[in-house]
Amino acid sequence: MDKNTCFAMITPDALIRGKTEEVIDYLLDKNIQIKNFLIKKLSEREIEEVYKLTYLEKVESFKRTHWWLTKETYAHYPAILLLLETNNLPDGYDNLPLYIKSFKGKSDPYRNDEHNSLRYRIGSLSKTLALFHSSDDLSSSERESSIFFNKGFLNKGNIHAIYSKEYILESLQFTDYQETSLYDSLYKIKKRVLYKLNYYLESSSNNIWSNIHNQLVNLYDQIEANTNMNFIEQHMYYKKFLEEEKKIMYSNQAIVIEIIQKLLIHEKGNIENEIFLKELYSLYIILLTLSDFENFPKVDFEELEVISSSQNIYITTWEKILLKNLLFFYVHEGGEKNV
Repeated sequence: MDKNTCFAMITPDALIRGKTEEVIDYLLDKNIQIKNFLIKKLSEREIEEVYKLTYLEKVESFKRTHWWLTKETYAHYPAILLLLETNNLPDGYDNLPLYIKSFKGKSDPYRNDEHNSLRYRIGSLSKTLALFHSSDDLSSSERESSIFFNKGFLNKGNIHAIYSKEYILESLQFTDYQETSLYDSLYKIKKRVLYKLNYYLESSSNNIWSNIHNQLVNLYDQIEANTNMNFIEQHMYYKKFLEEEKKIMYSNQAIVIEIIQKLLIHEKGNIENEIFLKELYSLYIILLTLSDFENFPKVDFEELEVISSSQNIYITTWEKILLKNLLFFYVHEGGEKNV
């Protein structure tokens, strides 16, 4: 592989968010063309081979790994494998991998202060939802590209390279784009949980629960999804709603728990209804916990998935991935900690 060529990927999160064209346009503006491409759903072995050096570095430095989250995104959505090339390397760069590394930007939105970088301008959401991957150097580029492409493919350029962008976009035309932020997914799920709670509690608690429910609904209705904000702007925007929600939830915690406990006593002996109400109680505790940033680490996501399924609360695969990223990376203001 020569110095003017580099292996890269438009990662699954970029595809599902509808950011593919923006990534390609950014590269074209840098005088980097697509020599060839392949749209592929990666196997776990292939993902491990691409990221194994990064993973080992974290293990050796005793840092918390997010490998399970990386694998989860790739398990559900394809990536676009790219062979990039340029005929005009800028001065100061010995090869294309180093040049791309200089402008792709940090994956962590909190730490990426390079406002003209690819990830800042297009909007990386986290280390595992970072839009774009590229090899750091020539040896890595050769190793990573060999995972997917044989030498014939590497040496053969796309004879219609100028149309590669159109070919890629045409291949993705039936993709079900789901552009949303980490916090948008959080509140979409909260609204569904609140609806389910209200469905069963509104007829059992006079006006007490109705007042609490109306306060939350009024608060949620004030929230406007805005994907034009960068991550830090979104964090500050949603923070004020979380603080207000926390006041409502925790000031009424004892009242709601008492309402559900009375229902449990009333249904004692009816095993099916008891199980149902215990799940309802767990849903309330999850909603309570998700109103407080500091308590996010206490959320049992597996329990949320199981109970939501049992209670017929639908959560999309993409929403699950976004919520897991939010709970894992952004518990504390200031971004990722020891990651």
